[in-house]
Amino acid sequence: MAIKTDAIGINYGQIPDNLTQTFFAPSFSFRSVSSADVSKRRFERKIGDDVVEIIRFIFQSGFVTLDQINRGTRFNVDESFMDNLASQHFVNYFVLNETMEDKLIQSPGDLRIYVLDFAGSYLLMSEGEDITKWRHTDSFRSSKVIRKVLKQTELFIAFKNLKKLSIRDYQKKPEFRLNGEPYDVDFSVSLGAENSFIPINFIGVVAEKGTEDLFFSDTLRGINAVFKETNAGYKYYPLDSSTLPRLLVVIEDSTDKQSIVRAANAIGRCTDYSGSELMIIGYNEMVAVGLADAHYFSIRITEDPTSGTRKVEVGSVTNATLK
Repeated sequence: MAIKTDAIGINYGQIPDNLTQTFFAPSFSFRSVSSADVSKRRFERKIGDDVVEIIRFIFQSGFVTLDQINRGTRFNVDESFMDNLASQHFVNYFVLNETMEDKLIQSPGDLRIYVLDFAGSYLLMSEGEDITKWRHTDSFRSSKVIRKVLKQTELFIAFKNLKKLSIRDYQKKPEFRLNGEPYDVDFSVSLGAENSFIPINFIGVVAEKGTEDLFFSDTLRGINAVFKETNAGYKYYPLDSSTLPRLLVVIEDSTDKQSIVRAANAIGRCTDYSGSELMIIGYNEMVAVGLADAHYFSIRITEDPTSGTRKVEVGSVTNATLK
């Protein structure tokens, strides 16, 4: 049985770890579509701008629900519209089941999760998008990864909803390198304000409750190596030090004090980010009131001169940036 939209809402952290994907088109459509045909149809405007924007949003996000598509693009499409795109291989979709299913058996209310298909990649290529890193096999992921990406899609939407800042560039899973070694973060975003040539840049991590000492800490160490311990960050942000990215960390719940403390301790002991360079936000507040009105935290670090042990203090901070 597939999980239902009404049961989850936008609380994607409730998606269990052990669910399996059942796809509409399990083999995708590499041999079923022609890039030349897609380009011709777009040139003739038989493929509308709304389709392009929806496909671009899915590509930028990775995994999206119908509700996220409508909020992220500000269109108002329904499942039949998306069914049409799926039948033309612009998108594919899956549901999450408790047991492995050989075939997609759809029921009303199933939570559909949409991904890019080959015709969609050809459409974006005709629009000048760089799709060289896209692989359809990236759509086959564990439910643990999927729920994290869905939460990250909510963050992308929240950035799009800012009033005083606009998105210059947004990337999921950007890769930074140091001495040939790749270091991944969950997202990077570059924001611009009207009448300003100085970008506001963030890199960030979506931290899942209970894993602050595992992958989260490893990611933080990589971020610190690139942007604090060396000058490697200037390769990616070459203007000057003021445009080096701040760190934005999304935790599950800003009302859970222990979760805040665990994340803060990991940040304070694995990085040199503190004060105005760091913003910690709860996913619960982000989806409830948006980035501009949410409550943020940061940390202050003091170090024992004898033992070298770091003491991490966490406190509320004023958001003067994300408006």
